[in-house]
Amino acid sequence: MSRFNKFARSLASSYIMLAGNVVFTLASVPLATSWLSNGEFGLWALTAQIAGYIALIDLGMSGSVARILIDYKDDKNGGAYGAVIRTAVLVSLAQSLIIAAVGVGLAVVLGPALQVPASLRHDLRLLVLGQCGLLAVDLLL
Repeated sequence: MSRFNKFARSLASSYIMLAGNVVFTLASVPLATSWLSNGEFGLWALTAQIAGYIALIDLGMSGSVARILIDYKDDKNGGAYGAVIRTAVLVSLAQSLIIAAVGVGLAVVLGPALQVPASLRHDLRLLVLGQCGLLAVDLLL
């Protein structure tokens, strides 16, 4: 397969993934409002926003590793290829631990700080811990 065909396939799959994300996002809000109360929907939306900001801890590392590896793909025995992979794994591990720590900290202080009703604070803690846990595992993998 030629380089152009690989590029075109990659570009097309990226747009398909983007379209799928848009469809999911547009469908999830009406679905959530039909199943959740107003308070629960607010927690869901709040947790989604918090997860979006916490995901910024990645600092673009996930996407850049593949681009850096391309520079060393022809010399896999030179040591630099493995060093890039090792460094990426270690940085991802550190970022995952930071996300987990931030998630635990936010789960404790967020309810009172945002004046979430006492009846929903336990749910907020679980949602924040779950979202941050999923983000940490996703970043690590």
